[in-house]
Formats: sequence, structure tokens, C-alpha cells
Amino acid sequence: MTLARNGGGGQSDALALLAVELGKLRERVEQVAGKVDAAAPVLSAAADLGEQVAALTETVAQLTEDEESGIGPVRTWSWVRMTEDERAQRLGELESWVYEVLYPTYGDYLRDERIASCWKQHETAIMELAWLYHLWYNAYLPDKRTPRDAGDWHDRWLPSVLGRLDGVFKTCGHRAREATAPTNTQVIRRTPR
Repeated sequence: MTLARNGGGGQSDALALLAVELGKLRERVEQVAGKVDAAAPVLSAAADLGEQVAALTETVAQLTEDEESGIGPVRTWSWVRMTEDERAQRLGELESWVYEVLYPTYGDYLRDERIASCWKQHETAIMELAWLYHLWYNAYLPDKRTPRDAGDWHDRWLPSVLGRLDGVFKTCGHRAREATAPTNTQVIRRTPR
């Protein structure tokens, strides 16, 4: 801002120039305020997104912690993506669960050879029993288990799998159909991989 310094009405000229400059400044402030007002919804949305990202980050961290500590739910195995060694290891783990947990604990459901001794020779039986094992694990062993999970396992998953396996074993051509009930009733406490 420049003030005229001629001898006439110096102070009134200076005030007039100051008023003009203040008017320009006011216009500029109004323009900025308009832009801020226009940006307010965007800024508010950005703040909301920030809160959502923070909540999601916390959830992911909790899920990761649960998975790494072995206390959270487990995922089903992908048999088609396994190497032969992985498949042998998983099949051994599944066999342990079938003979150390399923038969001793749920033997009343397994009468009449509901699960034939040749089950390991049937891909369908292996897949059915594997996800039944994971559902059992998720219903009974994680810290965040619920009675509903256990109820679903008993009312939905076990009867459904046994019903489908009845069909598999009914048409089975294997001769070794003798059920081998286990003697060890110790419950497995390891996490499926």
C-alpha cells in the first residue's frame, strides 16, 4: 500500500487508501472463506476416513495377532495347492484328530461305520473331514469361541458331513470297511496349519 505524500489532505488521503486496501483485503478473506466453506465437507469426509482407517488398522492388527498367537480361528486347507510333504503332514494331523478326538468324543454319532476305515483313500472324505476339523477347532479352541459355534458344529456341520459321507462309503469299493476305534482319548491342542 502506498500513501500519497502530497501536502493536501494527507491524512484523509491516507485513510481513503487504507479503506480501499482494507476493502480488497476483505474481498480476499471472503474468497478464502468461501473456499474453506466449500472444502469443509471434503475435510470432514477426510477426518471420517481417517477414523475408519484407524479402526480397520486396529482390526487387522488384532486379527494378525490372533493368527500369529494361534488363538484365533484357523483357515481351511487348500489341498490342491499343497506339496506332497505338506499333504502328508496335514493328513497325519487330520488322522490324529479323527482317531484322538472325533471317535472318542463323538463315537455315539459314528456307530455303524459312519466313517469307514478306508476314509483316507477317498478325496471327498478327506476334504469333508478336514473342514469339519477346522470348524471343530474354531468352535472349541480359540479364545473368541461362542456357544453358537459349538451348537452349529453339533447341529449343522457334523450331521451334514456324516450324511454326505454315508453316500461316499455306501458306494465304496474297498473291502477294508472295518472301523478302528482308537484307544487314546487325549484331545489335540495344536493349531491346524
